[in-house]
Amino acid sequence: MNRLALSTALAVLAVLAVLAVLAALSAAAEAADFHTEVTEAYMTGRFDDLTKLLDGATPKLADMTPEQKADVAYVRKAVAECRPAWWALCKGGAKGPFRPALWGKTFGAMYDPAGKGGVQMKSGQRGVTLTVSWKPEEMDSTDKGEYGFLAGDQACVGIWANLATAQMYTALPLQTLAQMNDRDKLRLNRYMSYRSNLAALYYSTPPGRRYAMHIYFAAFYYDNWGKSPTAGSRRAPCTMMMMEILNDPSRYPSLKLPDSLPDADAEEALGKHFKHSIKRDALWTIGEDRRMREAIKAFAAGSDQKVFQTEKVDLPNKLVFALDAEADTAYRPKRDAWFKQQFDRAAKGLASHQEEPPEHATESPAPDQPAPQLEYRVWTSANGRFRVEAAFVKRVGGVVRLRRKDTGEEIPVPLEKLSDEDKAFLKRISSSR
Repeated sequence: MNRLALSTALAVLAVLAVLAVLAALSAAAEAADFHTEVTEAYMTGRFDDLTKLLDGATPKLADMTPEQKADVAYVRKAVAECRPAWWALCKGGAKGPFRPALWGKTFGAMYDPAGKGGVQMKSGQRGVTLTVSWKPEEMDSTDKGEYGFLAGDQACVGIWANLATAQMYTALPLQTLAQMNDRDKLRLNRYMSYRSNLAALYYSTPPGRRYAMHIYFAAFYYDNWGKSPTAGSRRAPCTMMMMEILNDPSRYPSLKLPDSLPDADAEEALGKHFKHSIKRDALWTIGEDRRMREAIKAFAAGSDQKVFQTEKVDLPNKLVFALDAEADTAYRPKRDAWFKQQFDRAAKGLASHQEEPPEHATESPAPDQPAPQLEYRVWTSANGRFRVEAAFVKRVGGVVRLRRKDTGEEIPVPLEKLSDEDKAFLKRISSSR
């Protein structure tokens, strides 16, 4: 082969290699775009759109990173749990029997769209019949609801809470209920409310979950919403969630802690803070949603029958929460001390991190060069529906590569999909070099 032919062959191979790289980048960018669509639809509660997206997910998976695949798998599992086949039937107004499942256990019930609402028990020759009812037109409704949430968010929380109540009734014979005195009925009511709240927190859509947290955290206003005999049934799950956050605040970057926490009534002060900071439009990352649901599920699995018998909840850090507010006064001081201590530790950790600037902090990476020092920040999509805490790694053409803080996974994101603030950040670090 002469030199001209060899040069031509090498040039062709070089062009083919470049085309292969560009094709791979394009496929990765398309996969990243699809991943963003899926996670946005999930985090904003657009489950009808999400179902259609998941139907076409398989061809896209091959070009996704392992972390992106894990996110899609998590979303698919959550949809299977939170939007089973009966949901569409009930949404269509079909009256009839169905078999919902909660915490891995299935039970039979009757859905009546024209019923009184809630759960009704009826005894007949064939035994006890459980009827649940809610308005089908409120399911997934985009009508305006309360506190900035949608009517569909509220309905979702109510549906899963009612189903949890119905499931618990299946384990209680009518004769036992009839023989209960007022004290026993109050104890049962607190237990059922507690378990129903956990179910609503786990099975609701992400916006529904935030709505549930918003109204449950209101129970820390002891002189107002917290006066209810069952207010402790709302405070207990919230206390668990606050402990989950304080155990490692870096795992929940969207749930900002207050600037300070008092020595007295630290738990109450933190609960009031989250009541006002958790909103529908204050989106979490999908990693935060996954971690919180896992924590709720583990908590629910470890606190069932004992709570009914004692009205006391064992918290993850070996502290105790009593559902009866008067009895809980004996346990609150220890929890307050834990919250204050853990908060101060977290604040010191964050402060020391901020006080120690990273090496080369004054140097900024060029768009197509690796960053010498990773600076983690929250990146947001252009429509505001997707957020991830990550560090800029490099930019190749129109694709920005970010390294996720929670997993260390490097992900490609199309530049055009980023918010104006993120684009301005990229421009600043490029021009400052």
